[in-house]
Amino acid sequence: MKFKLATLAALALLASPAWAATDGSGFYAGVGIGASDVSSGGFSGNDFAFKVFGGYDFMRYFGVEAAYMDGGSPSDHGLSVDLTGWDLAVRGILPIGDRGEVFAKVGWVWWDANFEGFGSDSGDDLLYGIGGGYRFTDQFGLRGEWERMDIKDTDSADLWTISGYWKF
Repeated sequence: MKFKLATLAALALLASPAWAATDGSGFYAGVGIGASDVSSGGFSGNDFAFKVFGGYDFMRYFGVEAAYMDGGSPSDHGLSVDLTGWDLAVRGILPIGDRGEVFAKVGWVWWDANFEGFGSDSGDDLLYGIGGGYRFTDQFGLRGEWERMDIKDTDSADLWTISGYWKF
C-alpha cells in the first residue's frame, strides 16, 4: 500500500506544468518527512515520520486536503507504538505576496496504533494544525507544518513535517 501511494505521488509530481493555476486555485500533491511525538501518561516517545498528501484549493483562501501519515514507532521505557493514519481536513489560507502562505487546518483523522506486545487500537478523532509555505516556481513549493491529533487516552500526538509539493 505504501509503495502504491509513493508511486501515485511521484507520478503526480511529473504531471504537466501547463495545468498550473495562476489564481491560487487547483490541485496539489506532495510528500513530507519529519517527526512524530506521542505522549500519554508516563510514555513520551518520538520517531521519524512521513506523509503523502493531496488537495484542492478552491481559491487562494480556502481548500481541502487528504493525507496518509506514518508516525513511525515512537518508544519509551521499552514500549513502542506504531502509529499510522488517514486524514481529511479543510484549510484556511492567508497568502503572503505572490508565492508565500500561512495556513490553518482542521479535520478528522482515522488512526491505527499497534503497541509492541500489547495489541492494537484504532479510532477516529479531531485533527488540527498550522503551517507555512513558499512556492519557488508556479508549480513547486516547500512547506513546514505542525499537526495535532486529539487521539483518545493520549496527552498529545503531534506530527512535524517539511514537505515538497507540486501545484497543478
